[in-house]
Amino acid sequence: DVAACFPSGSENDRVGAVKVLLLACTLAPPDSMAALFSLALPILVAGMPTDADVSPPTAELSTICQTALTALGGRAPEAFRAAVSVFSASTRARMETSIREAAAKKQRAASTLNPTTTADAVADAKPT
Repeated sequence: DVAACFPSGSENDRVGAVKVLLLACTLAPPDSMAALFSLALPILVAGMPTDADVSPPTAELSTICQTALTALGGRAPEAFRAAVSVFSASTRARMETSIREAAAKKQRAASTLNPTTTADAVADAKPT
């Protein structure tokens, strides 16, 4: 039972469990994706960090979970939507919060690396 590794398992157990689920989702035929997603997606969401976490998952686990969630959504969009539609309110809120916070962190990191505003970039690009 993969889900049993998540609440009390070590971080290596958790990463291993996610990798096994991802392998199953990758090799599964399309008609079984809905069943696999109903098991895998809540576990992936549990591995995604939010700013409110007292003990957030490790960077390795969060990266795998966030990347996998995006990839699985692209692999079988209908099955993905069906699985997400039956999430509990807390699971859905955690997923949405984690995705929003990750996007905001990415945007802040990008703006720190390149603080030039769009107007400055356009002005710099004009021939003199």
